[in-house]
Amino acid sequence: MFQCVTLEGWSDIQSMMQRTFHEIAFVIFITMILTGAFFLLNLLLAVINSKFTEAHNEHQQQEKAEKLKKSRTVQFDDDEMDNALNNKDEWTIS
Repeated sequence: MFQCVTLEGWSDIQSMMQRTFHEIAFVIFITMILTGAFFLLNLLLAVINSKFTEAHNEHQQQEKAEKLKKSRTVQFDDDEMDNALNNKDEWTIS
């Protein structure tokens, strides 16, 4: 069945089935190929692609959050330095 769904060597299996059982066995294979190969396989790939894209977007959001956190930390340190320099009158030298 997997061989038929992936379209690898399904014609050999079909001819063996037709010789063994009946000439109308091709209906089963056409149904299996249309359903399996063209619908289910594409559906599986779409789900995998969707999950990959979701994980990628989440990773990008985490990176942006980390960059924002770092920039805020640096900005806070600069503000502290400005406040310290502006309030130099409060410094006492002993």
